Amino acid sequence: MLYFDKKTTVPRNKTVEGNFTIDAAGAVTLPVGEGFSVAYAAAAGKWNITFADPGSTLVKADVSFEHATGTDAFPLVGPYSAGVLMVYLWDISDAALKNVAGKIHFSATFTNYRT
Repeated sequence: MLYFDKKTTVPRNKTVEGNFTIDAAGAVTLPVGEGFSVAYAAAAGKWNITFADPGSTLVKADVSFEHATGTDAFPLVGPYSAGVLMVYLWDISDAALKNVAGKIHFSATFTNYRT
């Protein structure tokens, strides 16, 4: 299957973009976008984004965090395996992964090109 994404001129690439809101307990609400689902990973500051097409190869992933209140937490892209991308939220003051209320935005580009 070949992809064609209107955001790229490379017909074999596909970009999945979205966001989701998290509360201070880590619960996920209001996911926006298509081609993915998201769940709290049952550990502070960790969420799993599961993509609808796990057969594709991840080319790149970006993540950003929209704070609900002022904080020094920032997001990190974690490992990707079997269609699941882990996203972390690191709190600088606590020097630990932490649940912080806000919105996580992401973009992931996949390819079905094989060398």
